[in-house]
Amino acid sequence: MSIEAPPEVKLRAVLTSLVEEAKSTISESDGAIVIASPYLTGELAESIIADATTANVTVLTTFRAENFASGASSLTTLEALLSRGISLRRLDDLHAKVIASPDACFVGSHNLTLGALSNKEATLAAWDSTTVSAISAALASWIALSSPITLQMIREMEEGIVPLVARYGELRAAAADVDLAIQAAEIDRQRRARIRREREQREHRQKIIAKAIQKAREVHANSSRAIQSLPSSTRVWLSLQRVENASGIPHWTLLAPTGQNLTTWWMDEDLVRLTKRHRYLLIMPETGRLGWPALNKTRLTMFGTGLSPQNTSVTGLRQSWSIKEITLNQNIETLSSWNVAFDLECKGRRFDLKMLFDARDLKAVSAATKATDSFADQLASGLTSNDRWLNRGLRDILIDPFRYKSNSIGVSAPQFCEGISGPFWLSLKKASYRKFFCLETA
Repeated sequence: MSIEAPPEVKLRAVLTSLVEEAKSTISESDGAIVIASPYLTGELAESIIADATTANVTVLTTFRAENFASGASSLTTLEALLSRGISLRRLDDLHAKVIASPDACFVGSHNLTLGALSNKEATLAAWDSTTVSAISAALASWIALSSPITLQMIREMEEGIVPLVARYGELRAAAADVDLAIQAAEIDRQRRARIRREREQREHRQKIIAKAIQKAREVHANSSRAIQSLPSSTRVWLSLQRVENASGIPHWTLLAPTGQNLTTWWMDEDLVRLTKRHRYLLIMPETGRLGWPALNKTRLTMFGTGLSPQNTSVTGLRQSWSIKEITLNQNIETLSSWNVAFDLECKGRRFDLKMLFDARDLKAVSAATKATDSFADQLASGLTSNDRWLNRGLRDILIDPFRYKSNSIGVSAPQFCEGISGPFWLSLKKASYRKFFCLETA
């Protein structure tokens, strides 16, 4: 009986060992078996041949003191094979790993050692008769060049390698130390190279940020002055701090001095109370950056950058506009162009309206739509005309506070303050009876 590949498969190449399939082939074959393996160790080598139905098994291997002293090959395994009547043949320049029967052959990188089951191996299995015959013929020529390994040779080798085994152990340990030293040196080189790359990237990023901030300051200069002229509360000093929440998890926040309550403000001699766990719009005038920070009594954390209003609409250009999404721009490199975007819908058409926040109004920068009809083009053009009522309605919705359910939504305080060094002054501003925060550098 023999093992055959499926009719459509005559060759199979894999990046793994196929010793188990080879074992099945050996156990089911009625013909001669030839195994070439430079190294033989342990139960694997013996089990490969254990179920062979014939004594016509030839094993080609190396027989060198170095291999046995180092443990690469096992004299005990050779003796066990000999005791079962296996023909052991010596071929010291052998490097190939082959298992062949009259019906199939397996050519690969695996020796008949336990390492063959865990190492990264490669195997080509062939059931094609022409290929199998060619491999068998080559193995026959190798057998002709080989010589038998006898029990007496094994006994003499066992005695001869006794003084070498300990010395090989010392050499192996010394070699391992060299490997570890080289590996440690390379890890250190990679670490230093990574630190250097990160420093260079950080310096490059800082230059980009500095340039972008300067441009943003120039663009938002008029808006900044307008915001500063609005009715204002007293100012509170904030510092960027790393603190722990009630669960002991560290996070960054803009922290007020001890005793300061950020939910209570004096404005025009009136006491203004804000609601804890609500998000109020905050602007950093010098860059135009907007955010919805989570308000607590002593700190501002996690600056919200997106909002999906529920059933919210505004009127303008003689149309009703549904607000689907509001996005606050956090890219410092584009803040000089726009700082808030509205996803609007009108009569089934969607529009992306990018705008600049102003203390008294919003100014349209661009309007884009995927709709291709003339009415959509007309609406897009109207959006950039800065319709007074539309822009004021959008600004009022932008400023309106809202309750948040999770303080994990948004960017962290360091991200929001990127490129701007503190400490900061926080104040409450008022525009058309609507209040928002203003964050300025001290």
